[in-house]
Amino acid sequence: MGFLSYAHFDDQHNLGWITAFCQTLGNEVRAQTGKPFQMFQDRTDVKWGESWRDRIKAGLDASTFFFPVITPSFLQSVECRRELRDFLEHERTRKRADLVLPIYYIRCKEFDQKRCAGRIGTLVRAVKKHQLKDLTDLRFEAVDDNKVRKFVAKMAEEVCSAIIR
Repeated sequence: MGFLSYAHFDDQHNLGWITAFCQTLGNEVRAQTGKPFQMFQDRTDVKWGESWRDRIKAGLDASTFFFPVITPSFLQSVECRRELRDFLEHERTRKRADLVLPIYYIRCKEFDQKRCAGRIGTLVRAVKKHQLKDLTDLRFEAVDDNKVRKFVAKMAEEVCSAIIR
């Protein structure tokens, strides 16, 4: 299972693009493995009346992969940073270094700078230790556009390789 961590504003601002991308990626991993691959997304996996924080924690604990969608809003979000910190600890305790699969979606100065200070800087450095997928040039394309679908297929291949590891 993968856990999608993103700022709601970014999905709303881009007319549900992140949600559609998440569904497409999960479906593509399934297509390539022949097995279901659930993508946890708070918008669809936290039900009305549930303790959202408990459900998020359960989703993080059950997930093998963490997909942070890096944007200025993500870096400013206390909840997104908490999810990232918690999963980095989860990855460390599993003695792995390939479970955080960052997606660079909207350019942000904190991420592009050589040095970034404070708590955000610590997280930015941790994310940069992981191989990054840069979607900044594709975010204005439709998710069903062939360029985006080919990019997703390549990402899914790499997720499948990580599943095998």
